[in-house]
Amino acid sequence: MCGARIITIIVTFTATPAVIAALSLVAPLVIGSSGNWIAGHVW
Repeated sequence: MCGARIITIIVTFTATPAVIAALSLVAPLVIGSSGNWIAGHVW
């Protein structure tokens, strides 16, 4: 059980940054290219 718990903790700490990075990359695409296009041209 301890081994499984350690593995779970390691996976959680490893996956969380990966999920955050993926969301930060995907969020602009999900929000919309139009939003980025407008932001890019406004700024």
